[in-house]
Amino acid sequence: MDDRISVLMGVYNAEDRIRDAVLTIEQQTDQRIEFVICDDASTDHTYQMLEELADIYPNIVLLRNEVNQGLAFALNRCLMNSHGSYIARMDSDDLCKPERFKIQRNFLEEHPEYDLVGTGMIMVDEKGRQTYSRNKCVQDTDTLPKKVPFFHPTVLMHRYVLEQLGGYSVEKYTRRCEDLEMWYRFFHSGFRGYNLPDYLYIKTQGIDDYRRRKVIHGWEMFIINLRGLRLIKAPWYKYLVAIKPVISAMVPKRIMKMYHDFIFRKK
Repeated sequence: MDDRISVLMGVYNAEDRIRDAVLTIEQQTDQRIEFVICDDASTDHTYQMLEELADIYPNIVLLRNEVNQGLAFALNRCLMNSHGSYIARMDSDDLCKPERFKIQRNFLEEHPEYDLVGTGMIMVDEKGRQTYSRNKCVQDTDTLPKKVPFFHPTVLMHRYVLEQLGGYSVEKYTRRCEDLEMWYRFFHSGFRGYNLPDYLYIKTQGIDDYRRRKVIHGWEMFIINLRGLRLIKAPWYKYLVAIKPVISAMVPKRIMKMYHDFIFRKK
């Protein structure tokens, strides 16, 4: 059995951050890694930079889409071209601690009752200010739809999870929330996940990230929540919370950022 961790990363126009993101994976203390990267038809110098990095690091498997297909499609291509018995996620403009994969692998090996493990996140804005976020350790459907049970780019899972789920759903409703849709199917299939309290992932998030959140994206999350709640046979009152993404998308972006900074700030 291939005991490598296959790291899946979809990339689009990330020339400013992609080198650091790749290096943070290549510098992991657990070096049993296969790094599968799909460039989703970038129009800047991202792909050229990835080609240079692939010449340096032989564990990189580089793919490219001729036209932009979205993150879910790119991740499915990565999955089909990977071989490791573990699957991890990484976003193209983020970083992670060098001990991340070692800690997560050890956890799954020592706790076979869990199929997936996530971690806490340190979020850094454009001024370098840090806020901290983590979910409760043991997760179940009670978390949905109030919030996502696992921070998608932090997870490490057994390969069989994604294979049994059939990968990521590729449809118009999941273009910005493929993870939310997957978490409903994850619990419906009887899988179990755990969140480590450690802050092992560093996410860059500024006001521009909030500006990209349109009302249509909130509507798409609403649709996914409705479908997912029916799938897991949630009680009626859960449906009242499903509208939250639409309301959030209508709030001025700067106010939303100030709100998230406040609730996630580490004391």
